Amino acid sequence: MEIRLAYENEFVADFNSVVDSFKPAEFKSPRRSTVPLLLYWKDYLARFQELCKFLNIETPSHLTACFEYKVPVQLGRGKASHTDLMLISDQIVIAIEGKYTEPLYETVKKWLGSPKSENKTKVLKGWIGLIEKALGKSFNYKDFNDLAYQLVHRMASACYPNADKRFLVYQCFGLENEKKIYYKNQLSNLRKIIGESPPIEIYLISCPFKKHDEYKKMENLWDMGERDLSKKVKSGILKNGILTFEVPKITKITSALRKGQDVDKPLSDYELQQINSIKKWKAEEPSVISKSLGVILSPATWLIDKIVPEAAIRGALDFSSFTAELLTDTKDIKRDAKVSSIDELKTEGLELSDKLANSVHNWAIAIASAEGGGTGAIGIAGMTVDIPAIIILALRTIHKIGVCYGFEVKTKEDKEFILSVLAASGANNMTEKVAALTYLRSIEVTISKTTWKSMAQKVVQKKMSKEAGVIGIRNLGKQLGINLTKRKALQAIPAIGALVGASANGWYIKEVGWAARRAFQERWLIDNGKTIDI
Repeated sequence: MEIRLAYENEFVADFNSVVDSFKPAEFKSPRRSTVPLLLYWKDYLARFQELCKFLNIETPSHLTACFEYKVPVQLGRGKASHTDLMLISDQIVIAIEGKYTEPLYETVKKWLGSPKSENKTKVLKGWIGLIEKALGKSFNYKDFNDLAYQLVHRMASACYPNADKRFLVYQCFGLENEKKIYYKNQLSNLRKIIGESPPIEIYLISCPFKKHDEYKKMENLWDMGERDLSKKVKSGILKNGILTFEVPKITKITSALRKGQDVDKPLSDYELQQINSIKKWKAEEPSVISKSLGVILSPATWLIDKIVPEAAIRGALDFSSFTAELLTDTKDIKRDAKVSSIDELKTEGLELSDKLANSVHNWAIAIASAEGGGTGAIGIAGMTVDIPAIIILALRTIHKIGVCYGFEVKTKEDKEFILSVLAASGANNMTEKVAALTYLRSIEVTISKTTWKSMAQKVVQKKMSKEAGVIGIRNLGKQLGINLTKRKALQAIPAIGALVGASANGWYIKEVGWAARRAFQERWLIDNGKTIDI
């Protein structure tokens, strides 16, 4: 077969000419999607033949491969749409959009503005007109509001050239699971809007790769503040020595992804931000103070471990949890959320639940600080009241934050979940934190919705196999009691007891609250089919 290369709808001599046609700004950063896209398609003949097999189509005898394919706006005034790579023959059109580290694009609704721009509305209707012409059906432009605006004009571009068969392909390079899910959801929603029309098929291709040392050096230079690496990046593309691609994974997009294939509910920008925050929280090392106390007071820890019966610690925690449960009222949460039942919060929206949880969290920090200051003023005698009180407050905080996300304690597994959150918040090192989080995740699987259970179990089983030394809930409970004693040891000195008591309690409840918020955020996201694992 014969493939002619082009750039911005003009034919060029060869691949090097394609690269030379790009503006230097496209190569300033090694992390632009242009870089892996060009490297992947450098051997364009072999790649196209491979793509034909993926798409189950016959290889045409002649083809034009146009990088940065331009389609002008059809109505109104605006910039042309540039498709990363458009493959065009007499029979087929394949529009390829490369994705790497770019931020998520704004939705149609946000792009139109408020009040809606008259010109932008015309531009949008022009793009939709191209889709209507190719598919032979009409659409209400408002149905596209929640899609990324870029996706709409990319689909329109796929409908622009004449062809019997069309394909829209999102080629994702080395993306984290959350972004792949986001793009898959966007494509699935587009498919739902336009219907299962034979004239066009939609695919997502995931292309993992390995970075060579030269590429890593360019990334380091960029991270150190160098903002023009265009010569190095361009040279690396032409030499083809900076990335090695692994076997791509291709997914055909339907309006409702099959059970077990992947999540089929769209992630909002806010939800994606929170998933990233959950990941960061999980990866965070315990504070320097926690780790230092863990080392300094390790002899005392050993002694307490030998003297205090495990059953006594677990019994105290069970009693504290029961008391905290009784003290967890829900009327104010229902009032502030304007719902008739707590269960409604499971589907009302993550942002609302986060606002409710933030209010509960701040209230608990203030109460803890006041209580710690009062009991700390009388030294060690005050600790006998303070430690049970702060444990109950911590557990009540977790209980009530759970309520903000629609989760009340109703089962044995719910109680285990609460104690695991408490253990994760009190970890002195990453080993303790990972153990607590792993156990917490196993409980999430047990109490998650049946439709997601089988998928999530596979993820957890992999993690559990890596964490052979997972601490049981009883040991986690004991670790909690010991850790809290360490944190408040200096409160025994009357002269500084009030300050230490207030600071230690406030700091502790702050950590407990964040652990609860991240844990219940994850549970909410999984329960709503937004993700499988974080």
